[in-house]
Amino acid sequence: MAKIISSPRMIYAGLGRHDRDAPNRIRRPQGFSYWLLEYTAGGVANMHLANGTVEAAAHSIFLFEPGAPQTYENDESRGPWLHYWVCFQPRSEWIDWLNWPRLDQGFGMLKRLDETVSNRVKSCFDDMVKTLHGPLPQREALAMSLLEQLILWCDSANPNKTAQRLDSRVRRAMAYICDHYREPLTLDDIARASGISPSRLAHLFPQEVGITPMRYLEQHRIEIARQRLAATSDSISAIAERVGYGSASYFSKVFRSVRGCTPREARQSATGA
Repeated sequence: MAKIISSPRMIYAGLGRHDRDAPNRIRRPQGFSYWLLEYTAGGVANMHLANGTVEAAAHSIFLFEPGAPQTYENDESRGPWLHYWVCFQPRSEWIDWLNWPRLDQGFGMLKRLDETVSNRVKSCFDDMVKTLHGPLPQREALAMSLLEQLILWCDSANPNKTAQRLDSRVRRAMAYICDHYREPLTLDDIARASGISPSRLAHLFPQEVGITPMRYLEQHRIEIARQRLAATSDSISAIAERVGYGSASYFSKVFRSVRGCTPREARQSATGA
């Protein structure tokens, strides 16, 4: 079970081309703390797994969960490896859609997507990379919506798509938090809405999600605030109140602990102002 260790966000995305003159040899025994998704548009990459080597040929897409070892390289004998990639933290509802066939611990793959799905995935990647690196204030939110479309297209070709990965009570808790984040929620409130005792939720939620319910609430509030800082001219105090914080100073303290910068710095980074 992969852990959701941070609020949903786009970390980075790009398009790479690798050949004999510019090889791509990845050796990350501990992987990343976030998810990595890559799509092969041309050429071949060799994925070195515990039980052997698997080819990621054209129209294949592969996924590393947080902490999964990453060992792969372009096959120089098969021409240039052209691939799109994106690093991200998923939204809670994406977890079922990312339950792909696992070829190794933390490594999933969909081989040789059919033409329709492959073309849609490539188009989503094209738009996502351009949007994320473009000038729009809402570029990350728009890129996340394109990533969601991409994952849904992959899910249409996923043989595991009927499987459920999160406990239904945890799913209800996450949904309740996302619907009521502006309110002064307590663990008891969330547990009551989820049909589970507070003590059981306090144990089960971190087991399934990787963080406590209250930390998930905190991170969700800060993510909504980050989006509003980038997309509106609302004051920091108004945004703090909107996401459930009565004190702007406390909001700024929490924002820094989650994002590593102040709300003002986040706005300047997003808008270039």
